[in-house]
Amino acid sequence: MTDEERKELLLKAGKKHPSLFMQIIDSHHAPHGGFHPQPTDQTPSWCSCLRCRDMPTQAERICCGRPPNQCQSQLPGEVTDAP
Repeated sequence: MTDEERKELLLKAGKKHPSLFMQIIDSHHAPHGGFHPQPTDQTPSWCSCLRCRDMPTQAERICCGRPPNQCQSQLPGEVTDAP
């Protein structure tokens, strides 16, 4: 397979399964260890998907901005529970 064919294959796969690429990118850049708050019954005020947790820093307080039934963390192939 040529480099161009590999590139085309990756582009097609990315269009069909974007969550797979996001998971790979996120896992590659994910910090090792760190503070991971437990879920609570209370949704932070900055969250619109209703699935976010309050985080210790402003930089970590990011919501996907999707409706609850389309939350980024609930896409097929996403890992939502820590082992």
